[in-house]
Amino acid sequence: MTSSSESNKSWRTWRPPWAAHVVGRYERRTWDEATGLPEPQQIEMLCEQCEAKWKTSCATGQVRRHIGAFAMVHLHRDPLEPVPPARRASDGDP
Repeated sequence: MTSSSESNKSWRTWRPPWAAHVVGRYERRTWDEATGLPEPQQIEMLCEQCEAKWKTSCATGQVRRHIGAFAMVHLHRDPLEPVPPARRASDGDP
C-alpha cells in the first residue's frame, strides 16, 4: 500500500475493533496556511481476508467513518448469524 512517492508522508493506521481483518491508513490532518481550512486526507483501506483495496480522500476529518464503511462491506459473514462473545485476555483458554 506504500509507494516511494508516499514515503515522506506521515500516515496513521487504524483497525475497527469489530473488523480486525480490515486495515485503514490515513494521512495526518493538515490545514492550509492561507485559508486555515483543512486539506483533504488520503485514505487507503485493505481487507486482509479477500485482499480488496480501496483508496479515497476525506476533507471532513471523518476518516474512521470511511474505514468503518469499507469494513461493513467486508464483514465476510452472515449478518443474521449470532456473533460469538468477545474474548478477553483475562478469560483464559477453555
